[in-house]
Amino acid sequence: MLALFEERGFRLRRCTWELTLACDLRCGHCGSRAGRPRADELSTDEAFTVCDDLARLGCRAVTLAGGEPTLRDDWPQLVARLRGHGMKVSMLSNGFGWGAEQTARALQAGVSQGAFSLDGMEEAHDANRAPGSFAKVCAAIKACREAGLRVSIVTHVTRANMGDLRAMQGLLSFYGVSNWQLQQGVPIGNLSEHRERVLDKADILVLVPLMAELARLGGPRLVAGDNLGYYGPHEIDIRGGKRFRLPFWLGCRAGIEVVGIESHGDVKGCLSLPSSRNGRRDFIEGNVRERSLWDIWRDPASFSFNRTFDLAELQGDCAGCEYGEICRGGCTLTSVGFADRRRSFPNCYHAAARAAASEEGDG
Repeated sequence: MLALFEERGFRLRRCTWELTLACDLRCGHCGSRAGRPRADELSTDEAFTVCDDLARLGCRAVTLAGGEPTLRDDWPQLVARLRGHGMKVSMLSNGFGWGAEQTARALQAGVSQGAFSLDGMEEAHDANRAPGSFAKVCAAIKACREAGLRVSIVTHVTRANMGDLRAMQGLLSFYGVSNWQLQQGVPIGNLSEHRERVLDKADILVLVPLMAELARLGGPRLVAGDNLGYYGPHEIDIRGGKRFRLPFWLGCRAGIEVVGIESHGDVKGCLSLPSSRNGRRDFIEGNVRERSLWDIWRDPASFSFNRTFDLAELQGDCAGCEYGEICRGGCTLTSVGFADRRRSFPNCYHAAARAAASEEGDG
């Protein structure tokens, strides 16, 4: 599979951009431990240059995230700049301060979709974020829908909220949510201090079939994030169904089709990969103040952790897997978060189901 990407060239298609590290919440799963803004965040003019380089590289869609992106005053200007280049722009917000005013500004600037984090029903969501935050995100969803703005929801699944998924499906259907992305919480940042909440293989064997069931019910289009699933009988259902040409996991796209940009200009293959906030720099490819995003992306030496691959690199459950050449060891962030090494994905549905079948046969 990597050979196909190499043959056509590594084409940037999607970017997730941390506009600021400032945040008005302290969420229990936050990988970057957001709170205060970085001291050296990009200026508006520097951010405009990034917008222009994204366009030059052919980027099609940008998600503006944080921290909380609406805490950066110039976010509507950045949306308008990106939209002026023809890119689709989504805002990923915690919803805590989002209301009719933010919705109107988003529509005027050209935001195509509002995306909000929802961590379960009221008890689980508020416990992970702050009292009253569930009601506020529901109000944010309602404000967007009443104004005609499409809404997506992102849920980090942990043991604290896995039991809420059926109720959440009903809630999101009621509000007319378009898309619902589920991904497993990774023990990096704040969640590393709460390992008891993190899913294991037994949880995955329950979660993935449940996701497939919910996907078939209708309502919001349920899609597995990049660190859930992988092959097996439920893969088509959890990756968007038959409307997708290749509805199965194609391996980590960090640095291949995807890029992440931190608020002070550091560039990573994926925004979620651990970096300076986690005491690491091995996934940082450069900074846009020192080299343009154009040069960083097009440098043959950039993103080598994912642009090169040998089957011998696969470790743990991934070693010897029949899907190894396509999968290439699963989500890099999740492998590093669980095992502190790449290409050793811990919670693959295929591996877990195979191990469970083997144990059942032995019994």
